[in-house]
Amino acid sequence: MRVHRLIAILVMIEQKGTVKAKELSQTLEVSSRTIYRDIDVLCEAGFPLYATTGPKGGIHFTDSYSLGIDKQDKTLLLFELLHQLPILSSQENMQISLNQGLQSLQDLLPDASNQSPLSDKIIIDEDTWWNEQSSKVHIKPIIDSLWYLKSLHIHYKKKGQPASQRLVNPYGLILKHTTWYLVAYCHQSQSVRTFHCSRITKSNLTNNGYKIPTTFNLSTHWHTAVNGFINEKITTEYYPVTIEIPFRYSYILDKYDVEHLIKNENSYNVAINLSKEDFAKEDLLMLIGFCKILSPKAMVDFAKSSLEKQRSIY
Repeated sequence: MRVHRLIAILVMIEQKGTVKAKELSQTLEVSSRTIYRDIDVLCEAGFPLYATTGPKGGIHFTDSYSLGIDKQDKTLLLFELLHQLPILSSQENMQISLNQGLQSLQDLLPDASNQSPLSDKIIIDEDTWWNEQSSKVHIKPIIDSLWYLKSLHIHYKKKGQPASQRLVNPYGLILKHTTWYLVAYCHQSQSVRTFHCSRITKSNLTNNGYKIPTTFNLSTHWHTAVNGFINEKITTEYYPVTIEIPFRYSYILDKYDVEHLIKNENSYNVAINLSKEDFAKEDLLMLIGFCKILSPKAMVDFAKSSLEKQRSIY
């Protein structure tokens, strides 16, 4: 979710003083290009952020500026910063989902002490996905299923697909910042699957009992799933473009993920990752005035076509 990434950027800069875009991108698992877009949003919101180049350069506040919030109080920091940030479509949903999720855990847990314990079945993962928004979910049937170890009959709807009916044995619940996920054994696929709870449109507790395998560990399963998702995301957001850029314009490279760099007599041959073809075209419209596009051919042709269009105007 973008609002949490914006908050994370502010906190890291407040704590470290100066942070390079590459460090922010690696920590928050997005491209440097996304980080610079987020910085623009924060600047528009009134946060005095500046970027400097060089070995000791990076993104920082003006010398006299501080967030002025106790960094140990994460709740206060979150809500204080939300008031300062520009209105984002995800903010209201984020606050509603967070409050509902935590309140559900507080209100819905049974008092019985002889049932299946929940302490090893619920994970709160405070990291965020890319631009993900949360939705209102009803987790009471899922918590009941975990507590009493009764199978759950669900209607599950993926985006752009009709709802399917499934019988699942819940193994665990994960609250990833403000988004609930259910890890369960799916009888239809005969495998352990992860379900986005906001896509469960209907759920009913059954009388069928089940046991969670002693070999299953929710934490291990979740971390494996997260790493797989991240690797897939990184793979799908990889689009290298090679350019030749004069030394005098090399400062522009600070805004990009540099794959490799070769020094020529008066210029660099540089491969930069522009994430996706559409993003590459957008960035190349700004870069073609400073450099020569070398590859891939699709971007070379795009640069030629763009220059011809501009030439025809004049």
